[in-house]
Amino acid sequence: MKASNIVVLTLIFFTAHHLSLAQLGPGAIAFTGFNSDNPDGFSIIALEDIPSNTEIKFTDNGWQESGSFRSSESIMTWNAPANSIPAGTIVSLCDSGSWVGSTGSISGALSLASGSDQILAYTGEESSPSFLAAVQFNSNNAWSTDSIGTGESTLPDGLINGTTALALSALDNSVYTGTFEGTKAEVLQRINNPDNWYGSDNYHIHLEPGLFPCSVIINSGEWDFVSNWKAGNFPDNTTSVVVAEDIDVNINAPYAVCKNLFIEPRGTVEINNGQTLTVTGDLFIHSRSVSYAGEIINYGTLSILGTTTYERYIPGDDWHIVASPVSGQAINDFVISNSIQYFEQEDNYDLAPYDESTDSWNPYTTISNNTNMVVGKGYAMRRSENASSTGIVSFTGTLNQADVQITLNRNNNGWNCLGNPFASALKGTGNENSFLANNIDMLDPEFAGLYLWDYNINDYRVFVNSDNEEIAPCQGFIIRAKNDGEIVNIDADLQVFAFPSFKSEELPWPTINLIVSGENVSNYTRFVFNNEMTNGLDPTYDAGKLKGNPSFALYSHLVEDGNVDLAVQALPIQNHEMLRIPLGLDCNDGGMVTFTAFTEELPAGMQVILEDTQNNEFTNLSGEGTAYSTFIDVGTNGTGRFYLLTSNESITYTNELSRNELKINIKDKIIDVFLSEASNPEVTLYNSVGQLCDIKTESGTNKVSVNANSCPKGIYILMLKAQNEWYTQKVILF
Repeated sequence: MKASNIVVLTLIFFTAHHLSLAQLGPGAIAFTGFNSDNPDGFSIIALEDIPSNTEIKFTDNGWQESGSFRSSESIMTWNAPANSIPAGTIVSLCDSGSWVGSTGSISGALSLASGSDQILAYTGEESSPSFLAAVQFNSNNAWSTDSIGTGESTLPDGLINGTTALALSALDNSVYTGTFEGTKAEVLQRINNPDNWYGSDNYHIHLEPGLFPCSVIINSGEWDFVSNWKAGNFPDNTTSVVVAEDIDVNINAPYAVCKNLFIEPRGTVEINNGQTLTVTGDLFIHSRSVSYAGEIINYGTLSILGTTTYERYIPGDDWHIVASPVSGQAINDFVISNSIQYFEQEDNYDLAPYDESTDSWNPYTTISNNTNMVVGKGYAMRRSENASSTGIVSFTGTLNQADVQITLNRNNNGWNCLGNPFASALKGTGNENSFLANNIDMLDPEFAGLYLWDYNINDYRVFVNSDNEEIAPCQGFIIRAKNDGEIVNIDADLQVFAFPSFKSEELPWPTINLIVSGENVSNYTRFVFNNEMTNGLDPTYDAGKLKGNPSFALYSHLVEDGNVDLAVQALPIQNHEMLRIPLGLDCNDGGMVTFTAFTEELPAGMQVILEDTQNNEFTNLSGEGTAYSTFIDVGTNGTGRFYLLTSNESITYTNELSRNELKINIKDKIIDVFLSEASNPEVTLYNSVGQLCDIKTESGTNKVSVNANSCPKGIYILMLKAQNEWYTQKVILF
């Protein structure tokens, strides 16, 4: 971090140079922002020259009516650097594991309480302080009459509320949104006026010195509407802009300008066609969780004279696949600044591109690798387990705004690692105008999906066109080339705003997620249903399995003509009760495994049945909490033992010959058959090898009830004769 000298137009006329420590008094500094949501931090502006080595103390101890501090909290000391600090300098102080300042040195620490606390700045001893500035935030919007609790303080001696002290409402994070022009008295009055502050309980404010002076856009809408800006503080080329969290901004003016631009998590900026935004400084796009980051899309003209820093939150020290949305990001700088895990034995870092020729992540980064990340390429990375940061990984360089073309390799298995090259989400899958739909001819038809690594399951999740999924900014993914030298296009017009990271705006197709779990391991395969699909291969809807954990994997084979291990299989919903889908299980270690199912948008009454041919078991997995457990031999591999079947509790059918409506209800091995017209129906039941079953029937003029309790669980063929016509239906008894 660097100190920032703010232009204060008339401060230079009254500030005294080389002041002694004793000459610093009320109003020598003022608070310009604070965060009480972790990480804690605050910023100040020097309104007088601060001599070298000056010592200023900050405390969240309240000041008591008796004229002394409460002593239950902490005191932090900031020492000015060897060179004096000129008036107008912004200094930020932040807890980054330990407290650091943009200039000077710090001893001690503060721990601010969310919702109600104070920061008091003073020189001298705790027993006889000389107060310089103070800020209080609580539900009273005012200084307390006494300091009874930790979040209360009276107005410190010698300070004047609204001039050298500030009382704000109980918001966890706040920032001053005014200018620094004018005399010292004028600046102090503006800074200590609550109307000129913006606060939030929801997000952490990045208090870099370059933020100030700043304007905050607080209402979604058009940039040039003054009413959308806090206190009507409209920006110019000397003012930084903060797009607050959850705020969506449209650039609809021919020429919009600001100094630095800060886009907070879930904030968006869209430059409309024919419109212009000029950032005379730097662009910062912030993130604070796996799901939330800021985004920007340019359909007009975006000019950034400085650099762009894009943040992505990376949880823990797990492996992730990332991609850079900026050009010029040196690989060796990236591993150092982002606490990438260092592997001492090999003298390299856990960051690597994917090498298709060797089917491996290679080469891992050495400190001498000063080449830049390739925009549009994905990299596997892992942060250090000892990293003290909160999970933020940042990419710094020149923002990519153009289409990207990537040449694929297929000298081995054809797997290539790509990534979203933009500072917004990318429409990854969908029937029309998506990355997958637009590049279908370049991909292996049996593996035409987007494969994203999920550290939670230690495997790849595959997304196909039935998913309508977005690829998050900085997200890498795997695809499989059809031929060597194929060129895929990542088009800028596929950019969309999307939160959280992978969110479909359309209802999903009816889906069955079948999950198998062993000891400390699990895996899943997926089935989606749509009447435009077939029982054979449907490219970009059926997708082969990329086994992130080859020793434990669940998959399926096509119902018709296929031996590819599938992660996703698309099937018609019509006549689904006739399906018997082969399942495959690779389980090197063997042992007890458990099958469960999670379904989405299935038609009412549709049931999910797991068949175990070895144990002759049929288990309905549709009910909440239902499961099937069985023992698996060591070295189990392939299909043949397990099948997935779908059945209905109730089936309605119209006979094509007589148009006589037929309805079948099945419950607890009781099959009730209804006809809409009287026809004295006759029913017989055969097992899967064609043997006639022993059943009991009760018949009526348009109904027959079949009691099949004597039949074991299994698949049966029900044959019905009515009005000299035959009807055949597969049924499952369990």
